[in-house]
Amino acid sequence: MIKTLGEKVKEIRTSRGMSQDAFAKSLGYSSRATINKIEQGINDMTYTQLVKLIEIYQINMNELVNIEPIKEERKNRIIWINGPYGVGKSTLAEKLHELNPNSFIFDAEEVGNAVRGNIPKELFNGYIFENYNLWFRNIVELLIEIISKYSGDIYVPMTLVNKDSFNKIANPLKEYGLNVEHILLESTYEVVHDRILARGEQEGCWCMNNIELCLANQSTFKNVRRIESIGKTVDELASEVLIRE
Repeated sequence: MIKTLGEKVKEIRTSRGMSQDAFAKSLGYSSRATINKIEQGINDMTYTQLVKLIEIYQINMNELVNIEPIKEERKNRIIWINGPYGVGKSTLAEKLHELNPNSFIFDAEEVGNAVRGNIPKELFNGYIFENYNLWFRNIVELLIEIISKYSGDIYVPMTLVNKDSFNKIANPLKEYGLNVEHILLESTYEVVHDRILARGEQEGCWCMNNIELCLANQSTFKNVRRIESIGKTVDELASEVLIRE
């Protein structure tokens, strides 16, 4: 039987020998009454407080959130479309959605903007979303929530430049019976450079300055399905993606 959030919170508190007063203060609550109500199931915790609980007491989010693993085999696909900035990931995702209306394009960039745009300047850790652990947690939780209630395929067009980033998303999802396919669109500096200019951005923009970083890092990625994109139409690329290996 899955325990309620209140029961889990109480276990965390009592396992550390803490009173409700001390526990409440550690999480920023002004009164033990709030903790008491959470433990009884009367009140819920806000997402901000859940994150604080996880970080302070080093709790695994997958164990804390009240979501049952998905036991049955899922026929829908989660496809992460990776590649350099400007290679055509979003264009491909849109074509896949056009060919497969029973699908959804998950905007991981919007999730990243929400995370990076809502932290104090002292916590700013660069423009790449992979520098923020909260981005990974939000991606995982949102995909679990969506896929538990949605039967269509999910396409995620989003650049990943760090070699361990995909596993930070795929591994916790796998615990819930969800497999994420990792596709990498390959290209050259010159082709991507020209694509960025063609979409209206200026020479020396952020995306252009990071093409080489993407190409260098992504060339070392393992366990990824590589698709050469040079000289191919978006229809041809979509056909390749839709063929299951």
